[in-house]
Amino acid sequence: MPLKAKSDSIVREVTSELSDEVLQTLLNAEETYRPVPHSDVQKGTPAWRIRLELAFDTSVCMKLELNGEVTLGRGAEEPGTLSLFNSHNTESLGVSRRHALIRPADSKLYIFDLNSTNGTWVNGHAVGSNMPHTLSDGDRVMLGRLEFMVRIVKRPSGHTGLLTGKSEMGEKLLEIARTITSQLNRDDVLKHAMEIAINSTGAEEISIWLVDDQMGQLFFEAGRHADHEQVTRLPVNDEYASKVLTSGQPMRLNRDPERQIKVKTGFLVEALLYVPLMLAGVPIGVMSVAHADPGKSFSATDEKVVLAIADFTAIALQNAVLHQVTEAALLRRVKTVTTLSYALSGDIKNLLSSTVGHAGMLKLYSNDPDSSGIADEILQAGQQMSHLIDQLIDITNLREYPLAQQSVSDLVEITRQAVIEMNEAGRAKDVEIDFQIVGDPYLIQADEVHLFRSMVNLIDNAIHYSPTHGFVTVKLLFWPNEVMIRVRDTGPDVLEEDLAHLFDAYYRRQPSRQGEMGLGLSLELVQATIEAHRGTIHAYKAEDAGLEIVIMLPASLRVQE
Repeated sequence: MPLKAKSDSIVREVTSELSDEVLQTLLNAEETYRPVPHSDVQKGTPAWRIRLELAFDTSVCMKLELNGEVTLGRGAEEPGTLSLFNSHNTESLGVSRRHALIRPADSKLYIFDLNSTNGTWVNGHAVGSNMPHTLSDGDRVMLGRLEFMVRIVKRPSGHTGLLTGKSEMGEKLLEIARTITSQLNRDDVLKHAMEIAINSTGAEEISIWLVDDQMGQLFFEAGRHADHEQVTRLPVNDEYASKVLTSGQPMRLNRDPERQIKVKTGFLVEALLYVPLMLAGVPIGVMSVAHADPGKSFSATDEKVVLAIADFTAIALQNAVLHQVTEAALLRRVKTVTTLSYALSGDIKNLLSSTVGHAGMLKLYSNDPDSSGIADEILQAGQQMSHLIDQLIDITNLREYPLAQQSVSDLVEITRQAVIEMNEAGRAKDVEIDFQIVGDPYLIQADEVHLFRSMVNLIDNAIHYSPTHGFVTVKLLFWPNEVMIRVRDTGPDVLEEDLAHLFDAYYRRQPSRQGEMGLGLSLELVQATIEAHRGTIHAYKAEDAGLEIVIMLPASLRVQE
């Protein structure tokens, strides 16, 4: 047997006896993960092991072991900050010096935008400024136009050791506050609160009861490791709950030497701890934790920790309610916009089509020159209104449901077809269209129809404002980390106030040389299309005269060969 074949056979025999866990350990043995933000943490400190992989080249990655919150940005690193992919010119990609914050918790990883200039996006959705967004394995994060994948290699196992000092207590309470109050979903708030309470005290059972003012009862909201199927409501004057609700103070009961503690639910427990859930000084419920195993009891430290958990839970529940109200309002807005879109595309469009149709018949069957001229004006106005409605529908759909029709697309061919489409309009005005390609073109994942319309609108806008015998330049520049589209005209000088509002709905630039005005929606439609592709669009005054539109599309749209 050849030496290599014999070696491979031995390796297969050995590895077949190893467990998947051991094999994974051996495979990762050579990988080194950089501890951040603290490099001198004690052994056993819980940490998240993650990889940040550059979207357009996953071989470029940062291997990190997060042991605390860290700020993501560019430039020189400072304590608590991490500079991302420095060798890839992150400044030109719109990454701010202090762009976003990653905050690890016991069971989840969060990202915040730090009021960055170009925003933070997760899976195509904008992350609100200073609002937590959960990160999961495989998420695509974009800081400005720098896009990378988040790979969660290992989650922290957590720790439930005893708190031994004021410093450790302070750190623990701070971590509790961060974990619970960062939740925006009611169920997540309760789940995290119960997990932390059980892990911190070693309790076997926990339940959360909220006050029902109308019924004068406590209703069971959530619980762990305790069977409450037959008891879902308690009277507010329950022996223990009533004292806690009235006084606003916790109650700690440990087993009497003679007998176990019996609660109203009928369960016997070894030790019991009740704490109130207070909001603005008003009790809104009760949290109870219990030991069922013999010999266990709750300490004064346990009481302080659970009381803090209850306080943070009450605040987080209120935040969750406010968030739910906000989401409901946004949902109503989406429904309103959708209804308007249906009205525009349905009833209004049908009425307009009927008007245009009757005007066409009037023109066809009328021998009166005046009536024929009126019919022409009606037809022209109707066609413009129909075009305007189509643009409004497109903009609405792109804002609410971006990129529904993605496919592998050839940007060069899309642009070439747009130039061909507008050649006749250019010749009619004696405007030359110059199409240039720079770099090595590659395919992208995109919405071909909307990109084609956008290129047509940009070239049409450039021809519209260029003088007779002028020229329009359309240039595609393919770079490793992004694609640039530049469309330039030779029209009149652009006023600064025009640049600031060029992409606003219904805003009109100066009249063209012929005194014509645009409808004011074509550039907003282009902007909606580009932003739906996670790109950016800007307008600049050209060096000599005219306007230049510059579009940047992220290379994460690139289709890997």
